[in-house]
Amino acid sequence: MSQVHRRILNAALGGLEKEQAVYFADVAEKLGEDPRTERMPNLVYLVLADTVAVLPTYLAKKEFINRLFRFVDVNHQRLARIIYDPEFLTDKTMLAPVTADFVAEVVSATLVHYEDGEIDAGEKIVHRMSFDGSGGDGEGALDFPYLDDSDEDEDDL
Repeated sequence: MSQVHRRILNAALGGLEKEQAVYFADVAEKLGEDPRTERMPNLVYLVLADTVAVLPTYLAKKEFINRLFRFVDVNHQRLARIIYDPEFLTDKTMLAPVTADFVAEVVSATLVHYEDGEIDAGEKIVHRMSFDGSGGDGEGALDFPYLDDSDEDEDDL
């Protein structure tokens, strides 16, 4: 990763919580090692820097990186039009309408993985058991949680 790209990304990572910053720093490290980055490094790092503050960190890094490259490949003309516009020098928010599509894609993929049970969001799991009173023995109630045989022995004495 070049010094320019590192500065762009470090500025974006600086405002993140530790867990997010570590995740995206790892992503950036892997991007620096990936030969696909060499084709359009400016666009890859700009999209990443513009979106890290709002992106979830639940996707596997490899999947995230593949989605980032695919997004940049598909949208490189839209992105290039913006970054070569002289107004972009003073208004960095011009990327937001395009990068919002990447955020939506990552969020959508994250939700799919969550619904499939592949993401542990750290939620507490509560098991609830209920007793409806019909034991099927005709008496209408079961001894809960079980019938203690020692109770029957005492009655027989």
